[in-house]
Amino acid sequence: MGVTFSSWQTPFSDAKIEIIDLCFGNGGVDSQIDEHGSFKKDAERSIGMSDLSVRVLVYETREVCQLHYKDVFAFRVVDEGGLNEIWQATSEQGGRPGETTFRVAGHTWSKENEFGFANVSEQGAFMLATDWDCLEVLCIEPPEIKVLEKI
Repeated sequence: MGVTFSSWQTPFSDAKIEIIDLCFGNGGVDSQIDEHGSFKKDAERSIGMSDLSVRVLVYETREVCQLHYKDVFAFRVVDEGGLNEIWQATSEQGGRPGETTFRVAGHTWSKENEFGFANVSEQGAFMLATDWDCLEVLCIEPPEIKVLEKI
């Protein structure tokens, strides 16, 4: 079986976006040490131990959106050049369901991570594709998406 794509509809499925930052696990980059030497978490970005929070900028609407993935088995952020197999399949299949957001299965990473992919549907991982970086997330449910602000 080769690379397969399926739809993942988001408010920005075909829009140009940029990944601003991401935070994995409880606290992540938003944890700080307070004046007493204890960890203090940013309540806005506090997430569960296996959760992934990602902020993106949607250029067309000038909105900063947060995607909150729960119960993540694995994720990877790669340069768009590291996904030649997916880009080749896109070309061979005449496109994919979304330019920016879609699901993918049957590629090399799915074979390298058989345990994780066995726990999700046949539709595969959730993919965010930008002009520079791509985020591939392996989890069962799509992330919750909310608009944080308009800039």
